[in-house]
Amino acid sequence: MTERVADSTIFSNAVRGSRINRSALNLLQNQIITGKKINSVADDPRGAARVLNLETTLEQIDQFERNIGLARATVDSTESALGDLNNILIRIRELAVSADLEDGEFPLIAEEISERFSELLAIANTRVGGRYIFGGFITDSAPVTQTGALTDPAPIVAYSGDSGRILVQADESSQVQINVTARELFFGSTDTDDTADGTRVNIFNVVQDLYNRLQDPVTNGRPVEVLDQLDAALTQVNQTLGASGARSNRLESTVAQLQSLRVVVERERSFIEDADLVEVITELQSRETTLQATLSVAGRIIQPSLLNFLG
Repeated sequence: MTERVADSTIFSNAVRGSRINRSALNLLQNQIITGKKINSVADDPRGAARVLNLETTLEQIDQFERNIGLARATVDSTESALGDLNNILIRIRELAVSADLEDGEFPLIAEEISERFSELLAIANTRVGGRYIFGGFITDSAPVTQTGALTDPAPIVAYSGDSGRILVQADESSQVQINVTARELFFGSTDTDDTADGTRVNIFNVVQDLYNRLQDPVTNGRPVEVLDQLDAALTQVNQTLGASGARSNRLESTVAQLQSLRVVVERERSFIEDADLVEVITELQSRETTLQATLSVAGRIIQPSLLNFLG
């Protein structure tokens, strides 16, 4: 014996099916409009959480890249200043050598040495964006000041910065130092007494010594005797230049790694979040067909039921 299903049950099922299909159609239409298959947490709670984590990672990458951009401005300016400093010291060394051959040119050579000394001071007080790059953490005032004449007893240059190491967060696990201080570079001091340590030299003192030898070689000694100190100064600068170049290379390498990571993260986010429009449109058409069939069934049930009621 076949059990008869009440018309009301069939009608209720049809209405329920219609609601489900309309809800699915609304979801699919939103996916087509936005191009996203996750438009709210309710669409896919686990997927939405994963997308949120990926977006946090992308924000971190953005911040690291901004950090590196600012760091590179300082590192590039430092390298440029170091290159200029190296060229000046090479010229000063050439003058020291020529002085040994041209005794009568001492006054002219001394005059150029004085000019080069001023250039050294200018490099020590290099600014980028209004900030002094060789003063450590003290960036709003000139780190180096001339306190006396070249003919006065050394030292005639004072350092008013500090030994601050400026670090930049380049990625999630590492920081990169982006600065060098005039204390270390020009004064040859690795502590806080501004006195050259070990084989390092005070570059200002060396150039001042050369100037005074040119003024009075009989009393102060021959200019050529400063060559060893000038070579030590050049070594000091080149070592710093090499360290700065290594920092620059590390920043460039980190940028490349961050860009590769960005591609991976964006691809994963797209896989989770982005809708396959061909698939969504196919599903939409299928749902529309199902909805029309459901409404058709419900319509056929309503008409005879209503006639029975009227009859």
